[in-house]
Amino acid sequence: MAHSAYRHALTTALLLGASSLAFPAIVPAAAQSVPPSSPPATVNPDHPTVKGILVAKPVSGEGNLPSACRDADQASVNSAVLQKRGLVICTEEGKLVLLVLSKDTGIYARYWGQYSVDRLADGDHIKAWGVLGDNGHELNPTFAVQDVDIQEAYVDSQDYITKGGKRLTLDVLQSDPKGPVQGIVHAVKGGESDIRRCNGSLGTWDDLTAGKTIDISHSLFNRRLMTYIHTDQVRIVSCS
Repeated sequence: MAHSAYRHALTTALLLGASSLAFPAIVPAAAQSVPPSSPPATVNPDHPTVKGILVAKPVSGEGNLPSACRDADQASVNSAVLQKRGLVICTEEGKLVLLVLSKDTGIYARYWGQYSVDRLADGDHIKAWGVLGDNGHELNPTFAVQDVDIQEAYVDSQDYITKGGKRLTLDVLQSDPKGPVQGIVHAVKGGESDIRRCNGSLGTWDDLTAGKTIDISHSLFNRRLMTYIHTDQVRIVSCS
């Protein structure tokens, strides 16, 4: 894409895709590390090429711009979303950078578990490795993208549902002391969740109502949102 066209692209995605999700106040959880996996050999984990806040991705085109980038030329955000070819981050210096994705780009979580683009959340902290060009506005090729807010290891805990709905509010009853969940957390349906009722029969997300205690197993956890974002297995253990 020509430089002028590349710069021209960017306002529409933020206008069309901009959203500001209002999350209720939550108690900060005590998060501890789990043993890390190995990063890919192609990157130096201590020296990312660029890092910043995710503001747009091709699957949905979010656009909550941090204040540092509100006055920046927004062409790269629009270009990435319209072409469905990349992520856009806002750096601490107030620069919007397009991370061009390809089949060879690895998408990783905090401890280097490999995941898909749809599990990255608007506002997450991103590190990326690749070749920086276009005056620092484009990473192409992008070798690896790491979302440091997503917990890599599968998380298990037992939680009391204080509020049901699409986004559960949970009071953590039991969890691994080395795990990232304590206090009040949340859960949203992600992927093909396996919901089991008290009698072991197959249930649905609508069965997860206030007053029930659940075990959440093999779930991904976003440390920034303090929310389970990929709930593989949910078992209702108390229906009082």
